[in-house]
Amino acid sequence: MAGRFANAGNCLESMDSLATGNSRKNKVMAETAHKVPRLMKELEFYIQHQTELVEKYRGRFLVIVGEDVVGDYTTRHEAYWESRDRFPLGTFLIQLCMPGEDNYIKTFHHHVKV
Repeated sequence: MAGRFANAGNCLESMDSLATGNSRKNKVMAETAHKVPRLMKELEFYIQHQTELVEKYRGRFLVIVGEDVVGDYTTRHEAYWESRDRFPLGTFLIQLCMPGEDNYIKTFHHHVKV
């Protein structure tokens, strides 16, 4: 299945709409989507402040916790290893800071076996 979502909120709305179908697979995917919003606050912060963040951090990998940029790094690898020593896994977002919505819109392809 492929999906394109502007942000995590749209992702959840789109996944919710799948539950209206009769397929068991669609219902399982919709139920799973409710477990995803863990870093939604951080993603929304990035999207709302993208223009000003790009002016300051263009091309850098930002580490965002809540509504704070707590680090900026040259590589995703460096951002991850430095941040995992400072914060529990699953509590920080690593985001490449670049202009445009292509920077945070992703298309995912996966196969689900139910």
